[in-house]
Amino acid sequence: MRRCLVLFPVVVVATVVLAAQTAGAKDDSKRTMTEIGGALEAHGISPCDTPDWTKKSYGRADEPTTKGESVLGTRVVVGPGRFCPDRAAYPDERAWEDATDGYLTYGVYKSKSSKAYKKQAKYPAIFAYKRALILEPSADVLQEPFLAAMTDLGARRGSER
Repeated sequence: MRRCLVLFPVVVVATVVLAAQTAGAKDDSKRTMTEIGGALEAHGISPCDTPDWTKKSYGRADEPTTKGESVLGTRVVVGPGRFCPDRAAYPDERAWEDATDGYLTYGVYKSKSSKAYKKQAKYPAIFAYKRALILEPSADVLQEPFLAAMTDLGARRGSER
C-alpha cells in the first residue's frame, strides 16, 4: 500500500511534466513558423493557401509527420507585387497552383539533434533556421526575396554547416 502511495504521485508528476514539454515543443514550432512567415512576408512573399504559417497545410494536413518532426507543410506562394489568384477562376487545383509563383516546403523538428534534421540540413538547397528547414524556392521571382528573408533570420544554407 505504501508503495502505491509513493508511486502514484510520481506517475502523475511525470505525466504533467511530459505533457508540458510536448505543449512547449508545439508552441516553439508555431513561434518558429511565425518568425519565418513574418520574414518572408516582409520581403513580399505571400502564402496563397492559408495566411497562417503555423498550420499544417496544402496536401499535408492529414499526412503523419516523420519521427522527430513536429510540423511539415508546403505553402503555395506568390512573389513581391503579386496577388494570389482566385481559386474560383480556375477549373481545378493544378491550374490554380500553376497561376501562382511556386511553393515553399518546410519542416519543424522536435530538436536539432534529430537524425532527420541533420540529414536534411546537409543539402545546399535547404536553409536551416532554429529547428526548421525550408526548401529554397524554384521560381526565379521568389529567389531574391527568399534569400533576403533567410539572411534576416540568420538562417544557414545546408552546405554551410
